[in-house]
Amino acid sequence: MPFIQFIPGGNNQKIQATLTPRGVLALSADAVKAFGLEGATHVLLFFDPDRRALGLRAALPEESGAIKVTQRKRVTSLSIRALLAQYRLVVPGKLIMEPEFDEKENLVIIPLLGVRTRPGRRPTAPKPKVARRPARKTAAVAAPARRRGRPPKATAEAPKEAPVRRGRPPKQAPTPASAAPKRRGRPPKQAASEAPAAAPKRRGRPPKAAATPEPAPAPKRRGRPKKSESPA
Repeated sequence: MPFIQFIPGGNNQKIQATLTPRGVLALSADAVKAFGLEGATHVLLFFDPDRRALGLRAALPEESGAIKVTQRKRVTSLSIRALLAQYRLVVPGKLIMEPEFDEKENLVIIPLLGVRTRPGRRPTAPKPKVARRPARKTAAVAAPARRRGRPPKATAEAPKEAPVRRGRPPKQAPTPASAAPKRRGRPPKQAASEAPAAAPKRRGRPPKAAATPEPAPAPKRRGRPKKSESPA
């Protein structure tokens, strides 16, 4: 352990840093004065996964990765929540740590004592963001959203007209002979070759013959009977 200079009357100084579970890092006023961060409005944030320690350095607002700090009378604070999420660090409670200044690295070193890492794959350095190319417009139209319930009834489409054909018209197929129309008047005479169809035979007893009518008697003549002619 290196030697620490004893300064009389310096026991009242509190060079310390505080870290909350929400990722708010606060430096005491004595620490800000000791490390020359009094007029700093932005800082650069560093992290060493092996040592599990933070590094702070004063920066200008236009520098890449500069984080804004909040200056108050007794404390200077900044948010390191994104860094904790990137490296899967969990702060179990409010932690009080003793920062140190590293002249070789030109950084304010804050060891994260008591901070644990979530189980899982060890995180790596974040990859630089690459601008994505805009998606090409395709000629295909996106399919319509599926409608819940019964499918809609298909509308009857009108038959399309056949295109006009140039040249000779096609030959029509022979159509079957249609029935001859009925002729008004007397029916035509049947040919002699056609014999009349025989009457169908009747089953059962034959029908009775109709009785022949008897000749009616001659009417009686009034007066004398006629003389019979004698043979000459």
